[in-house]
Amino acid sequence: MPRALFCLPLIVSWIGFAFKYRSLTLPTVANPYRPAGGMWGDSKSSYLLDVTASERNWIADCVVVTRSTGPRTLYADLEQARQSLSAAGLPFPLIAKPDSGRRCACRIDDVSALREYLRHFPAGEKLILQRLVPHSGEVTALYARLPGTSSGRLLALTLRTDGLYRDARQHITPELEARLDAVARSMREFHYGRFALRFASIDELMRGENFSIIEISGVSGAANRRCAPALPLAEIYRRAVDQQRIMFLIGDKNRGRGFKPAAWADVVKSLIRESQLSRRTPASA
Repeated sequence: MPRALFCLPLIVSWIGFAFKYRSLTLPTVANPYRPAGGMWGDSKSSYLLDVTASERNWIADCVVVTRSTGPRTLYADLEQARQSLSAAGLPFPLIAKPDSGRRCACRIDDVSALREYLRHFPAGEKLILQRLVPHSGEVTALYARLPGTSSGRLLALTLRTDGLYRDARQHITPELEARLDAVARSMREFHYGRFALRFASIDELMRGENFSIIEISGVSGAANRRCAPALPLAEIYRRAVDQQRIMFLIGDKNRGRGFKPAAWADVVKSLIRESQLSRRTPASA
């Protein structure tokens, strides 16, 4: 189905919730300390670095490097990256990815590969260099917590196998939910988003053990169709509309606490900037 046609019912649903709650951009305060609530253009590293020390053992270690804007800065930036990696105790191979935008990760095996990645990276933009997690299992977990409640819950769990995504909600357990909830509650006003994890075995994952979080995203995580499992179309729409309902409900609670939704013009600017950056950053490998 063409993307525009697929999104049309979801746009209608969004407008319906907007009329109900009297705001088209109310979900931008689902995570009020993030620009536009993490809808577009947010910093990936800001989520990872916001996790408190008590929960950081579940986060794959990383450093953030900013590409310089001046001429002939490649080798200076490379040396800065090497020093940051050395200080953090991060050896090759690594994973490199833009701090903002939709480009996926690239494996970096040595200094030469890092130099080439930096060579093609946009000037003035940030990139993440992250520890390569050896676990073969890949899963994403969609999380939500109403403001004022003591704990959140997992709305969805999606497992990637052989390049395809499948529904794995049957593997959600109280142990896994509690583990990710503790990570989420350690962050500042994080109420809605998606965790991307690497794990060793499904049994250990269900026990909330032996996994690493490689990425955290905000409101945009719920709309990431690349991670959508293969389900009947009616079920896909049912879940997507329910996710919209929860985003608006959380936004409404936070608006009642004094947080102000982003202006529509600012949301559009964030979308345009993210699209432009995604076209300029190196492709995944």
